[in-house]
Amino acid sequence: MIKHREPVIGRRPLGCQEQSPVATGRPNLPRDILLKACISCAFSDYHPAGSGLSGTLACFRDNKAAYLQVPGKQDLFDVWHSLTEFVRETHLCPHYARRSPHAGYRGGFPDP
Repeated sequence: MIKHREPVIGRRPLGCQEQSPVATGRPNLPRDILLKACISCAFSDYHPAGSGLSGTLACFRDNKAAYLQVPGKQDLFDVWHSLTEFVRETHLCPHYARRSPHAGYRGGFPDP
């Protein structure tokens, strides 16, 4: 059993436009724990202008090459039209690949 001193999932006020409640738990995950879900996938990202609370994670599995070349938040607009679908952070598909510390503008998951 894993014991935590702080809650794994953080809380944000309703209407927060940063990242989902799942993403706010990132700092509290132990370094040796991998959350194998779309939130930690190399081919997923949030809209650069902000996102809703859940289910607004964009999957780029059908355009992996172009997505992986995106160097920053502003550049994500250039490939946004090619997203495959929107998914919940806890979704998992057969195309999952672990997000590296330098993937997309939001970096690794959990943070390195």
